[in-house]
Amino acid sequence: MRRPSESVAARNETVLARLRELKGDHPFWGYRHCWAHLRYVDKLEVNKKRVYRLLKEHGLLATQTKHAVRRTSTRPKPRPDRPNQWWGIDMTKVMTENGWAYVVLVLDWYTKKVVGHHCGRTATSGEWLTALDRGQGSSAAPDVGQWFSANFGTVYEDLFGAEGSPGVYLLQQSQGEC
Repeated sequence: MRRPSESVAARNETVLARLRELKGDHPFWGYRHCWAHLRYVDKLEVNKKRVYRLLKEHGLLATQTKHAVRRTSTRPKPRPDRPNQWWGIDMTKVMTENGWAYVVLVLDWYTKKVVGHHCGRTATSGEWLTALDRGQGSSAAPDVGQWFSANFGTVYEDLFGAEGSPGVYLLQQSQGEC
């Protein structure tokens, strides 16, 4: 690395002294904020790259905290050991030539097959019930002690009532856990 001339070193010392004061008062300011303060408040003609280099060389840069994003569920996904033990239900929206269509699917988690479905122009609890009725009316009739997995929140009360249905249990999941 090339040594700066004496005049550049003297300018660097003036800027560095002011940067140390700024970072003492505002430790979370980054180089852009420091540069803007030097340029527009202190009226110093200084380049952003110089401010960044001086802060970096003297260990004054603000540290960035990276938060780990939890991408997995806190509880393990249930694993069925026979057909019709666990069903999952979900809805998606599809753009068609005539506008949006809402598709509700009921899946058997063991066989990974669609056991019930409904496609319509609206997405109310009635459509969810239609998909469930088609699933229950298929050859894959639900077992006693059937478990449903869903992430639709309060729609469950519309489907099964506040107390639920006998022999039907629900594992409610938040967004992104399915």
